[in-house]
Amino acid sequence: MDLRSFKKKLYGQVVILVIIFLVLSIAWEFSLKDQAIPQLMQQIPLQGDDLRWLGIFISVLWVLLAVAIPAARLTRFAEKCNDKLSSEHGQAERRYKKIMESTNDLIFQVNPDGYIDFMSSASRLLGYQNSELTGKHVDMLLSLEDRALVIPRLTTKRIGHRATYNFYARFLTSPKSVLSSTIPSLEFTFDACGLWEEPDKVVLTKGTEKTFVGTLCVARLIGDHTELRM
Repeated sequence: MDLRSFKKKLYGQVVILVIIFLVLSIAWEFSLKDQAIPQLMQQIPLQGDDLRWLGIFISVLWVLLAVAIPAARLTRFAEKCNDKLSSEHGQAERRYKKIMESTNDLIFQVNPDGYIDFMSSASRLLGYQNSELTGKHVDMLLSLEDRALVIPRLTTKRIGHRATYNFYARFLTSPKSVLSSTIPSLEFTFDACGLWEEPDKVVLTKGTEKTFVGTLCVARLIGDHTELRM
């Protein structure tokens, strides 16, 4: 259920609740009130101010009842929507996880200081488990001679057409893996764009306050390398 359909259904429920409340309130004031109070007076003899306070008390109880019935309906609707949204979120999360685990593209996010916050399972191409790279500085993937050129592109703050596209880089394989002796590095082209808390429109507007949270990178292996795609 998307936000638009949820709002539409919620609006419909609120309309129904208002109608129920009005119907019950009108029924009490113009019909049930005149029948209920005399019958109650036969059971409990009251006079003067006691009658007035009794009428107010019963009216308040009836209003609370008129509110409670619609409120219960709205609560059930909210719980049903929450269950459905949770289910949809779980399905989306499972699909996302499956994509991250099956893709052969290196997908990773670095924080503003250049440390890797997230790495996809494709790190296996370099002989790493993704957990081995999480929390490490991205420069560990690059040789000393490549860092000055590649890191500014890899950690760019830019978005849109000014972001990094199809930039060439050699990523080092893990020195602990069997790959290192035969394939010390692999060639990739990568795209990278800045991640901001604010919408792109705000980020692109000069003079606005904005918060940079990191860079998202997607790197594609150059060449076939069938032996690595396991």
